[in-house]
Amino acid sequence: MKKLLTFLMLCGAMLLRAESQEELFERTVKHLDKGGLTFQYQNLENLNKQVASLLDIFSKTYVNDSTQQMIFNNVLMLVNSMKFDDLQSFGSSTKQLAPRLYANKLFTAVKPQSVGTLCALSGKNNVKFAIGPELPASTIFALGAYMDWNNFFSVIERSFANKNEFNNFMLMFEQSVGIKVPELMKNCTGEFFGGIFKGNKKKELHFVAVIPDNQGKLKLLAQRYLGAALRQNKNGSATFEMPVAASDFGSGITVLFVQNKVCIYNSNAPFYTLLKCGAKGRKLADSVPQIFGMLKNVAGNSYIVMNLDVKDIDSSLDSHVYRYGAVCNYIDNGYFVSGRSDFNLQDVSEYVNLFGLLPSLNNDSTNVIPVTGQN
Repeated sequence: MKKLLTFLMLCGAMLLRAESQEELFERTVKHLDKGGLTFQYQNLENLNKQVASLLDIFSKTYVNDSTQQMIFNNVLMLVNSMKFDDLQSFGSSTKQLAPRLYANKLFTAVKPQSVGTLCALSGKNNVKFAIGPELPASTIFALGAYMDWNNFFSVIERSFANKNEFNNFMLMFEQSVGIKVPELMKNCTGEFFGGIFKGNKKKELHFVAVIPDNQGKLKLLAQRYLGAALRQNKNGSATFEMPVAASDFGSGITVLFVQNKVCIYNSNAPFYTLLKCGAKGRKLADSVPQIFGMLKNVAGNSYIVMNLDVKDIDSSLDSHVYRYGAVCNYIDNGYFVSGRSDFNLQDVSEYVNLFGLLPSLNNDSTNVIPVTGQN
């Protein structure tokens, strides 16, 4: 019995032992491709101090009166709730698999007992997405994410200085909205989606956003505040239409409450054709399978898709399509983003400083290990 207790104590000590820098490095880079076009590792142990330093400089430079101080204090509370010290390291790599085909990987290691909103909102559960496999070939951009608002709100609760402040916030919200915050958060936990699609006509664009409404709380809010303006449909759904200034997205927005979801889209968008295309149209996962094939069985906590022709943004430019698809999973106490693209992300780094931003956060060059070129 004594030997068993000693063994259990040793196991517990091993679990509680702080991870060494070498172990953290190995845990991060084992998810990356070595010997490719790029490989980088960044230690983030000082990130929290650097963020605090930037906020201190901002406060001394721009906060000049009591109103600005109150706003800054609220922002500070939000930033502190993010807990940047939950983030331990960041790594990235790019490897060319074939002409115009690249594998892009990112891994952010986090503390196992992370308690900040940065990790709480995205959650640590990998789920099967419903909308991703249905994306049509006309997709320009799409983002899907599983949002755990209930967990996120519990972190916000802990960020208040005392219980009275938190209770006052809860009471104020409930009186203004009419629904308790925990009920609303549980109602809206689930798969969020946003996307932009090409239309049938030249320069015609459609957009769609989908928000979970698990218990119909958002529909109840709409009925309370919109009244007769919310049209009740025979199939049990309800719609609300609002005019907007004319743009590439048309001149109106429709909000559809159907099947425990809230769907927001421009009025001329054939919603079910876009997201439930089925046999009616070619799907994105089949159009360029080497990049978007992951949509057929997409599972994780988020995914992103880009299928952009620059000519759609600026007609004066020559047609050139940039394709990128990636899925984020929580594995090995970290967030792993695995993606494919038909362009080298380094080629656009002068526009999007993807690989140069993080190293600039740390002046200690020993914590940054960039490698370029073939090994």
